[in-house]
Amino acid sequence: MSPQQTFYLDSLVQFIIDHSSGDNLVSPQQSKQNLENNLVGIYNMKKSSQLDEIKESKPTTAGCGLRLTTDGYILTAYHVIEAAYQRVNGALQGPDFVIIGDQTENIYYLDPSVMVTYPQYDLALIKAYNPSVGEPIPFNINHDGIQYAQRVSALALHHRNLIVTSSRGFVYDRYKDCPALNRDGTKRMEIADLFMTSAAVSKGNSGGIFITEEGSLAGIISSALFPEKIGVGKGCGIDICYGLELIGLGLASMLDINL
Repeated sequence: MSPQQTFYLDSLVQFIIDHSSGDNLVSPQQSKQNLENNLVGIYNMKKSSQLDEIKESKPTTAGCGLRLTTDGYILTAYHVIEAAYQRVNGALQGPDFVIIGDQTENIYYLDPSVMVTYPQYDLALIKAYNPSVGEPIPFNINHDGIQYAQRVSALALHHRNLIVTSSRGFVYDRYKDCPALNRDGTKRMEIADLFMTSAAVSKGNSGGIFITEEGSLAGIISSALFPEKIGVGKGCGIDICYGLELIGLGLASMLDINL
């Protein structure tokens, strides 16, 4: 393992340590602000693309993600980067992916050597190229899991103006083993666990986040899969508890540890 890879892992190790106790790391207001400020846009465009080209092009948005560490670890929905994962593993020739980070219009590129996927929960841990030593972004996590009637807000990054969009709602149902469909109605995959909210979401919001009224991270938006039981535009997502599991699995994978 190279020194640079060790630096990469240091920030992820610290992220897991910080959140292992279940305690809040910061105030509710600071947590909400840090979550909003670290939403990123993920685009399927060539690496040579300029920012203006990315912002003006209609069909280029793949989705969103949440930056976990300052050196570029990002949690997102698997279907957002599915083509990149398949391309890296030789299954097909997919698009290049670029990441617009931290709403300051900085352009980063996907590091194909650091990618851990959890398709059954529509989750992926990816990394943007960043040679610097990083540290975790401090925010709070909803360790108790999603509850029925819980009030949440769906947050995503608008792909053109890089402004955070927000929609409030409440959790009203949960589905196990839910079929997820392509736009033409064919089955794409089966998601093991989805929660449903009345918060409205739209195309390009996938990989965004749900937060609680207390400003804690509650889940990852997964709505662009159009599950047949739910319908278009409904705010469905993946509980962050599965996200934490993926982060642990990702760290173990990169350290060659069997869990």
